[in-house]
Amino acid sequence: GLLPNTTYQWRIKTICDSGNPSEYVNGTNFTTICPQSSWLETRNLSSTTVNVLWHCDQQYATFELHYKPTNSSTWIVISDIDSDSDGFGRNNEWIGLTELLPNTTYQWRVKTVCASGSPSAYISGTNFTTLCAAPTGLGTGNTTLTTTNLIWLSVSAGISYQIRYRVQGSNTTWTTQTVNAPTPTPNSTIIHPISGLTAQTSYEWQVRTLCSPLNTAFSSLNIFTTNCPLPTNLTTTDITSTGAKLNWNVGMSGVTTDLQWRLTGSNTWTTVNNLTTSLYTISGLNPGAVYEWQVKLFCTPSISTAYAGPSNFSTPTACANMFSVKDGPWNDPTVWSCNRLPTNTDIVLIKHIVTVPTGYTAQAQQITYAQGPTVKFLQAAQLNFLD
Repeated sequence: GLLPNTTYQWRIKTICDSGNPSEYVNGTNFTTICPQSSWLETRNLSSTTVNVLWHCDQQYATFELHYKPTNSSTWIVISDIDSDSDGFGRNNEWIGLTELLPNTTYQWRVKTVCASGSPSAYISGTNFTTLCAAPTGLGTGNTTLTTTNLIWLSVSAGISYQIRYRVQGSNTTWTTQTVNAPTPTPNSTIIHPISGLTAQTSYEWQVRTLCSPLNTAFSSLNIFTTNCPLPTNLTTTDITSTGAKLNWNVGMSGVTTDLQWRLTGSNTWTTVNNLTTSLYTISGLNPGAVYEWQVKLFCTPSISTAYAGPSNFSTPTACANMFSVKDGPWNDPTVWSCNRLPTNTDIVLIKHIVTVPTGYTAQAQQITYAQGPTVKFLQAAQLNFLD
């Protein structure tokens, strides 16, 4: 029947069968500990949050809350939790725990800390398990006439997913596939390829997280349309005063491309059809001119993309006498008499000390030397001559 968190003094005396009793002897004072909380509860559980509540009638006490995943050895501590606003313990005001891990079992405990005296022992609440998190960041990539990549953000390591897809707006049965336990960290990208799709058709798809004992609902619908993908990475290399190599990517096999190029500002294209490679060398260009080019992909003889591009490049000015005019790096146009860099159509006369920089590839059709000057090569530098 003692009061909690209360200091008591006590004493004792001896009473004999006859005669006077002894004097009182005082014992050492003692203080009862803070009362433990009770009725520990949880509610509003989600994949990353939960609310917790406990009951304790100790006036003006504070509380210390610990929680952690059951497979962890480290407690997360929230200290100095005040009593309810009325000052009489804690019975009505919930504490929200956030940033929890999805699909994870947690244990939690609480102790009472009184204004004086020893705190109570910990009392543990019932373990709780956060819900599975639904996938986010849905999208598609590298879509072709019959294939695509389904993309979403992972929930956590070791979680499996289920995807389903069908023609948009149809009542046909879903095609369902399970993506087994990929290992990326949370919020890393998962890419799942699907194939066998119908050309030029819109599809709808969804994904959900598979957890035990409860899977998440399927995500909202995401839409994609199979199509012939535009060529990419249009680049121009080996440019000379009269020619250049045109390069592009199609990302597919068994297809053809049509290529066009022209002087910038001209109304007339030069066209080459039914190319089976992604590289083409053009010649007969004008020196010192700007050209543009474009390319389109035929996935089938009747299905093609629009033209990708245009991409631009400039041919260097023709120069009959290419020679060095001062010492310096090869890739400095002011080193050369033509005020441009040599190409693989130039016969170059070296009259000075010219240095090919680290990692740089110089070009020339032929090199001759005046007496004394030389070409120096730094690390990984190269000089390519006309094939």
